[in-house]
Amino acid sequence: MKRFFLIILLLPLTLRAQQSVTLADCQRAAEANYPLLGQSALLQEITDANIQKINAIWQPQVYVNAQATYQSEVTSLPISFPGIEVPELSKDQYKATIDISQTLYDGGISSQQKAIAGQNLAVEMQKVEVDKFKIRDKVDQVYMSILMADARIELMVIAVSDLNTVLSISKVGGTNGVVSDQQILILQAEIMKTEQQLTELKALRDGAIRMMAVLTALPLTSTSVFARPEPAFEGTAMNNQRPELQLYAQQRTLAGLQQQYAEAATLPKVSLFAQGGYGKPGLNFLVDSFSTFYMGGIKVSYPLWTGDTKRRDAKIFGLNSEIIGMQQLQFEQSINVQSAQYQSDIDKYKTLISQDDSLVNLRTSILTMARVQLEQGVISTKDYILYAKDLDDARINRSIHDLQLLATKVNYLNTLGK
Repeated sequence: MKRFFLIILLLPLTLRAQQSVTLADCQRAAEANYPLLGQSALLQEITDANIQKINAIWQPQVYVNAQATYQSEVTSLPISFPGIEVPELSKDQYKATIDISQTLYDGGISSQQKAIAGQNLAVEMQKVEVDKFKIRDKVDQVYMSILMADARIELMVIAVSDLNTVLSISKVGGTNGVVSDQQILILQAEIMKTEQQLTELKALRDGAIRMMAVLTALPLTSTSVFARPEPAFEGTAMNNQRPELQLYAQQRTLAGLQQQYAEAATLPKVSLFAQGGYGKPGLNFLVDSFSTFYMGGIKVSYPLWTGDTKRRDAKIFGLNSEIIGMQQLQFEQSINVQSAQYQSDIDKYKTLISQDDSLVNLRTSILTMARVQLEQGVISTKDYILYAKDLDDARINRSIHDLQLLATKVNYLNTLGK
């Protein structure tokens, strides 16, 4: 239900901006649509129930006990007096009691248990945040594939338009006998081939949009326009803010609390107790009849020796904390290596784009001259198509490198949890 309302809140924004869907919109919607989002509330309920169970130790504990026994021998006095009959207990005995105990001091166990329960919740909640963050990678991949398709489609449309223009010119040339029918057919075949590629790209884009709609539960269609993101990229090394780091910290805290709990389990415990009952015999075992009785007092218990298990448990939790620390160091190292690679790729794509611009300008000039030559009948349509394809390839490479630069910046920021 919570997920549903989050999605509803996002819908008005999306509907108003149907022609300008943003990467941030998709990321927020994907997180709101995360299937395991509802488990956060369930985890909180489980923790509350555990804490209530722990608090029950401070409530009076009441037990009803009953027993009936028959024993082969009873206590007797090995003496006799003339004229005096020494009473003898019955071998069948009965007792029913109500026992009440009240904990006064539990060695800090309950407070430690509640702290552990709360820290367990923090760990599980942070795991949800880590999983939600991973969704961003999937959303980014799909979003960038849509932008890539958009760029390719735009270039293909321009190419088809240019070819149609050349076809119109060639038909005029054919009328004047400058261009042969074969050359016109070659142009028409190239136009059809380019239109087929355009159809494939549109199908690829529609498939990616459907994937995004599943991830985000947003009403996305083939008419939706996806805005180009502008990541706040500083171009220098930045601090790591990945949610996994917070998870490691929460896990180390939990291991520390578990270690303290293992040590607290060896502390003394103090409680009050009271017992009232009815049985045969009562507290005076020399009276062989049913009677009521009661007793009360204070009880102190201290485990002098538990097989050294508690100390070993504390050591295990301490070692677990060290292991978590090592895992965090390995994770940070992996992130640093990946970040360095992204920074190198960013510099590479910037250089390639600069070279692409020069190549596109050069190919444009060559094609302009080729068109004049085609109109004059100096070159064939086949030669012109080759020049046109060279320009298309240069434009496509420029667009691909531009989007690769953008995707690398986005991935770099996501790697650092930005």
